[in-house]
Amino acid sequence: MRPPSIVKFDQLYLAIIVTGVIGFAVNWESAMAQLEVNPGLNDFGWDGAGVLIGMYAFSIAISLLLWFFVSRRASNVARWILTVLTGYGLVSLPFTLFLVPLPVPSLIVAVVSAALQIAVLWFLFRPDAAAWFKHGPRGMDADVFE
Repeated sequence: MRPPSIVKFDQLYLAIIVTGVIGFAVNWESAMAQLEVNPGLNDFGWDGAGVLIGMYAFSIAISLLLWFFVSRRASNVARWILTVLTGYGLVSLPFTLFLVPLPVPSLIVAVVSAALQIAVLWFLFRPDAAAWFKHGPRGMDADVFE
């Protein structure tokens, strides 16, 4: 049985992925424009929508892999990898918001995603989640969560 904090983690983390898909759709045209003007990528034959979709699919695969190890395997290592990556993203957020000209929908997606990431981290470090990571998915008793 998974603790309530891990269940909330699941819901919020998957909401982050959905928010990312929305952000990807909103930023499609500007991302394609950046891809087309980057001569370094064109030298490798990395141009076009396929490359952009492939890179995004790879990032979703990494996110889902981290979710799996945190949520289903109670991996403390994966929890800390997720924490470090989230921390890096949150530290770089002000630079993204203020130094890169983004359209308003992109700004909204970035802020919503950052808020969800903070909530995800909060649920990962609650006492019931700490017990989950300490005992693992098969070593938990129902009375630990009460």
